[in-house]
Amino acid sequence: MIAYVQGRVVYVDDESVVVNAGGVGWHVMAPASLLNCQEGDEVEFFVSTVVKEDSITLYGFQSLEHRRVFDMIRSVSGIGPKTALGLLSALELDDLLGAVADNAWQPLTQVSGVGRKTAQRIVLELKEKFQGLALQRPVATTKGPPVFAELKAALRSLGYKDREIAAVVQQLQQEPTEKSDLTRLLQQAIRELSKG
Repeated sequence: MIAYVQGRVVYVDDESVVVNAGGVGWHVMAPASLLNCQEGDEVEFFVSTVVKEDSITLYGFQSLEHRRVFDMIRSVSGIGPKTALGLLSALELDDLLGAVADNAWQPLTQVSGVGRKTAQRIVLELKEKFQGLALQRPVATTKGPPVFAELKAALRSLGYKDREIAAVVQQLQQEPTEKSDLTRLLQQAIRELSKG
């Protein structure tokens, strides 16, 4: 089983990256936040290998903790790797841990294929499993989706791709501006996205 891949980017699209490691091109599915790389960049992924009857797929993450959470999400009945990856693309890890800790299923519904009942089942089944992780990091205890999760959902509904969204949200998070006003953040994001 493949657990780690390090190498140079050969190709990147909206869902995955091909990494040349030791002369072999590894096709790695990854969260949107990791798809900001470009051809020639040096990258590393902690990998979860998903074996099915007709395929072997690599899912790559920036840390062992992210990979562990991905595997925990997949353990929920009826949740496959695509949905698990979608959750880690749509929500920052802290936001996901916080939502589960607070029984706030609403942020999870921004992922395609996750409705109210599925989101509630995910929260119910993961709450206990996530407790050890949540204790290792400060987790927000506010109810409802954080402003950046709302921003991502709004941009997605406007037709922007996850890769574009991840890049602009990362940029806005680093800027010293008011971060609680969704309307202002949405306007800034659209302005930045229209430049490209």
